[in-house]
Amino acid sequence: MHICLDIEIRPRGVLDDEEMENFSQSDRRIVDAFDEEFQKYHVWRKRPHGYKITSKDGKYEDFWRFHERYKEQFDIVVYGNIEYDEEDFFKAEAFILTFMKQCYYYDGWNEEKYDCLETVSSVLGQWHPKAPIYIKLPANTGKEFAMRPAGANTPDFESYLSPQLYEYLISCGIEKEFFRPAYAKNNPDDPIAWRLWGADHVLPPESFMPFGNPEEHIWLQDADTGYVKWVWDEPEDSDIDDEEDDDEGEDYMPDWEFYLNGDFEVYQMTLNKEGIEQLAWVNEAYECIGNIRPTLIKKELFWLIEEKVPNIKRRSTPVFFSEHPKGGYKKLRIRE
Repeated sequence: MHICLDIEIRPRGVLDDEEMENFSQSDRRIVDAFDEEFQKYHVWRKRPHGYKITSKDGKYEDFWRFHERYKEQFDIVVYGNIEYDEEDFFKAEAFILTFMKQCYYYDGWNEEKYDCLETVSSVLGQWHPKAPIYIKLPANTGKEFAMRPAGANTPDFESYLSPQLYEYLISCGIEKEFFRPAYAKNNPDDPIAWRLWGADHVLPPESFMPFGNPEEHIWLQDADTGYVKWVWDEPEDSDIDDEEDDDEGEDYMPDWEFYLNGDFEVYQMTLNKEGIEQLAWVNEAYECIGNIRPTLIKKELFWLIEEKVPNIKRRSTPVFFSEHPKGGYKKLRIRE
């Protein structure tokens, strides 16, 4: 596994697309020299100065030296993510699926009757779909779902499968209990997709670790429902005075840091022995990340899906075995 950086160099403080080339003469010389040096990593996008560099490339450290030198002279937008090598997929014990396509729930003011999301912990902001499930597929995704084995994810990374992919998995011996039908609002009788369903197979508490530095997070539990959510452990105090109308207050963030997002260090999501022993075909983690519990699937199911949807490896996350210690982070309970 390695880090991949998506990079864009912009004139300082510019937001409008038509001004993205408005570099001063001296800045233009710097950007042109960078472009010549990093031409191999240039990617063609809407804006001209975009690059993609991985930590396996020889110029990776050179880019960070450039960033350190010019981060306050330009707006250097950097998004880092972990990419997995082929060998990583074969070492994994489980997976979090991410398809290339997306789908959505109905949430318009006039679509309330098709809102299938049920709040399961209001204090943590957690929800879960309830039957009957209604989803909407973008036009191209809908065509693909009607024609072939395919999949799509909601913005919260819930996985929905096309009818053909569902039928294939059933024919391979995956039980129907691991799927739930989903419908379009204009056809409540015939499923247009099937959601991977792990709510009946929740992994043990703290068996799944999605972070490289768990001590930076809090294991926060709803005292009334038992649901748990990982949240950031924010520093309690700051050395910076919080003065009224002071841009240097405790929430101050340098401009260059604002443009750094994603992962810049490699880490593994892991599952301990207790979790692996309880893996069913489809599972939910005990702890929520964001608005919903993540869904983990057995490696054997992943490879069945990969046979029909090979590009599933581009964004899915392998989960590895590690007997990570429980604890090392705060554990708190709250109630409304």
